[in-house]
Amino acid sequence: MGDGVIVVAPVKIIAEILSIIAVIWLIVSIAGKGWVVVRFLYYDEYWIWGLWKTCNYLQGRISVCIQEEWITVCLVLSIMALIFSVAGAVCGILGIRDTVLKTNIFYTVAAGFLIVVAILEFVVVVTFPVKFGQDIIMVESVRRWEFDWAYGFAWGGLVFSIGAAVFFLLPNKHVYRTTRTKQSQNNNYAMARTEPDV
Repeated sequence: MGDGVIVVAPVKIIAEILSIIAVIWLIVSIAGKGWVVVRFLYYDEYWIWGLWKTCNYLQGRISVCIQEEWITVCLVLSIMALIFSVAGAVCGILGIRDTVLKTNIFYTVAAGFLIVVAILEFVVVVTFPVKFGQDIIMVESVRRWEFDWAYGFAWGGLVFSIGAAVFFLLPNKHVYRTTRTKQSQNNNYAMARTEPDV
């Protein structure tokens, strides 16, 4: 057995890292309850609203429900974006491990998945505040509403998805690293043992 050669493309490694970060941020944004915070005129309490809630109650005094249709669409699109981002990350791993075909097919497919993720998530982060603002403004006791941390994670997932897609589409600049197999190392050791002493 001879020496093996591992082909490492730094650009693709960066793309894979970004895609994994995008997956994590999308998971947090979907699971997080704090997409927006609603504050009131006459009460010190506030509401925290996420993708999983259509109605909120304030100690029996105020009850507000937003339209279920649009928030369900946002939730479904977010879950779809998460699924596609996982698929993109898996394709990136397959591309990095591809030492036989040595083609860019896995990287291209990964970039395609992540572009879809970016489109879906962009629709969500634009639709949510517009529709939520239209629904919540009808409540007279609401003083204001503002974005919370989970909405920021949704934007982060969008940005990291775009970054990963761009890096997956960049040309390869390989770094070659030679690795010795176990048998070749044993052969070198045997040769060193038979070498006469000086």
